[in-house]
Amino acid sequence: MGLGFFRRRKTEELTLEEAEARVLSIMRSAEADVNPFMLEKEKELRAEISSLISSLEGFDVNAVHPRLRDQARNFVSAMLTLWRDELGKDAFHEASRRLEKTASMNVRYFRMLFAVGSPEIERVDAHLRAIAGTIADVEGKRREAGIDDLENTLRMIEKTRDLIEERVRVSRELAELLSEIEQIEGERSGEGDDERLAALKAEVEAVEQEVARREEEVHRKIARVKKPIRLYAHAVGVKISTETRSLLLSMDDLKNLASGALSEVRKGTIKLKEKRQDVVLKLLEEIVDGSLESEIERIGQLKRRLGALKSELRKLESRRERHDPAERRKVLERRMVSLQETVSRLDGEIGELRRELENALSGLMGLKVTLAMDGV
Repeated sequence: MGLGFFRRRKTEELTLEEAEARVLSIMRSAEADVNPFMLEKEKELRAEISSLISSLEGFDVNAVHPRLRDQARNFVSAMLTLWRDELGKDAFHEASRRLEKTASMNVRYFRMLFAVGSPEIERVDAHLRAIAGTIADVEGKRREAGIDDLENTLRMIEKTRDLIEERVRVSRELAELLSEIEQIEGERSGEGDDERLAALKAEVEAVEQEVARREEEVHRKIARVKKPIRLYAHAVGVKISTETRSLLLSMDDLKNLASGALSEVRKGTIKLKEKRQDVVLKLLEEIVDGSLESEIERIGQLKRRLGALKSELRKLESRRERHDPAERRKVLERRMVSLQETVSRLDGEIGELRRELENALSGLMGLKVTLAMDGV
């Protein structure tokens, strides 16, 4: 056995730019080899499409089964719309896309037309098969020349470059964050803001409790007068909703109903349990004389006060977060953790893509290729 068996395989280190230049050079050579074949096949493709259009334009709908004639007309119209336009620069890609759309339409809309069959349909189908065959020949030639593999390698190079650029950007932001965290180490927290924040929170809680207590009291009062109001409304032919929210929507209507109910309870027309009657009469009077309305207005004032307090609290918390060292540090550290996770994810993606790319380049160049990557 010769000593050559023990020799290491030749290794070359390339930057991404150098690798891209090598791949492009190999691709130009491969494309030059297949160009004559491609040009000949493009002529065939365009001629076959022209024949397809001629067959569609001369399609005799009357030769199709009577029940399928409308479908045949739609088929011809759709196919001419799809195939009549001239192919663009990338003729094979455009023709392949049109074939895919044709296959989809045939399955979804014209399946019976192809299932029953006719000489007209068979001629069109033969042209479609010929177009597909030409495209398959070109794709096979490209695979044989390695062009598809070369294009995939170029895409991997571009993706690797993008990931590295993103990692550099994230690493730069991470370094700036660490520097900012170090700068705020010696700063002191604003005690005045802390005291005002605590006072605001206590006041918000107190007002919230007061609003809840007053609203509960209003709802309790409305609940006790619902029955006489409902009975009075029914007696005078007024349709109402006895939901508390609905009754409170119009205080004028509620006052009118309460006034009528109050009068009828006093007359004895609307009867209530004796032990409840005095309480109900008092509550109806509160509605009629505006006492309940005043209470609701007071609740509205408290809610507006609560809104103002909460707004001031949010502003103070935001200011504190921006200026208080401890709060700023918390925000920065949360961002730092997020960036560290992003760096870790990018390192994994770059590492995996690097291995795939090195294997692809090694196969293309016939030697072991390693990549030198800045920023990783």
